[in-house]
Amino acid sequence: MGGIIRDTTNEVVLPVVNYRDFVKVYPAVDTTADTGNPTVAYYHGLDSSGYYQIGIYPVPSSSITLKYDYYGNPTSMSAESDVPKIPTAYHLALANFALWKYYESEENNTANYYKSLYEEDVTKAISYANEFSEGEGQFRSGTLYPLENYSDRFYNRL
Repeated sequence: MGGIIRDTTNEVVLPVVNYRDFVKVYPAVDTTADTGNPTVAYYHGLDSSGYYQIGIYPVPSSSITLKYDYYGNPTSMSAESDVPKIPTAYHLALANFALWKYYESEENNTANYYKSLYEEDVTKAISYANEFSEGEGQFRSGTLYPLENYSDRFYNRL
């Protein structure tokens, strides 16, 4: 569990904290009635499907757009029809990685070939990701920090 939420309407990044810490910092707030521009997001338990519920405080006084980046665990792939939850362009990288590790476990020199293909795939993916994200994160000066800085800013208030 971890991530950041970006309020792209107001060009700010909201720290995401657990509910217990949220209540320590904001002990007497009404999370359903207080309105304004959100300043913090918090995990608020799981729904009936096991997904995290996320709240923001205060409740936006007008419509806003939120973007959420998160770190998740991939689901297991066991059936022949299972498809990884990554862009199709990177599926071959997974296959090259699997072949590299297979041949490596067999102490077969073919492992080096698939390792080089996998590393080439990763280099291309990183290059593409850097190009794709060009211009992202251009928020007002002083409002966009690495995730750990947001946690520090929030937890310093505890």
